[in-house]
Amino acid sequence: MNSMLNSKSNDCIKIIEATGKKKVASFHLNEIDIKVYRMVYAYLFHYYDFENYHPTYSLSKGLLITGNIGVGKSYMMQIFQEIARKISSYKIVKQSTLLVNSLK
Repeated sequence: MNSMLNSKSNDCIKIIEATGKKKVASFHLNEIDIKVYRMVYAYLFHYYDFENYHPTYSLSKGLLITGNIGVGKSYMMQIFQEIARKISSYKIVKQSTLLVNSLK
């Protein structure tokens, strides 16, 4: 997977769009989406260029993804889950499951 080594390359966007189109044929990233997807890609796959996006960004910190209902947060993570299946073991867990398990 050498084409996945640099999150700022167009290769990572091609991989993301191809994966998204497997689920929804009309899937397309606009200019803002590309910036977000590149940053999340760099974070999830531990590319050190993630820390170059902003001085406070660190791979040793957690990731919080927020947004209104229906903007594509879950869909984005499903795309990354599909990509990750090819290179690692990555699993999406519902927030409510985490909350319930933490209260036990």
